[in-house]
Amino acid sequence: MSTAKGLADLLFGRTRGSVLALLYGRADQSDVDVMVVGKDTLDQVLSRLSTVEKGIGRPLHPTVYSAAEFKSKLATGNHFLTSVLKGQKVFLVGDEDELRKVGGVRLSKARNRLAPPKSKIFWES
Repeated sequence: MSTAKGLADLLFGRTRGSVLALLYGRADQSDVDVMVVGKDTLDQVLSRLSTVEKGIGRPLHPTVYSAAEFKSKLATGNHFLTSVLKGQKVFLVGDEDELRKVGGVRLSKARNRLAPPKSKIFWES
């Protein structure tokens, strides 16, 4: 089982309310950045983090959005979201198709501006 699959199972399982979750950021960092989009609240995600952090031996830093907030921020050209979506990422829940659905038209414009770098990242084991 891959690290990403194990992380997804621990954080989200089958009964959680997230439609999209992904790892992003640089692989050489000591922490792991995770973005969650859906019905899960920050408190719900945080309540599951300590077990996961112990399991992977690295701190997790979540960013949590409702689907409406994600789409709204993306539509206004939010720099943070645009940067994350342009960069390297690994999907825990959902995939590129789900990302397009949740993000709407603005996503396709943001993705076409800059292709993600090609590099091996730690959670693809």
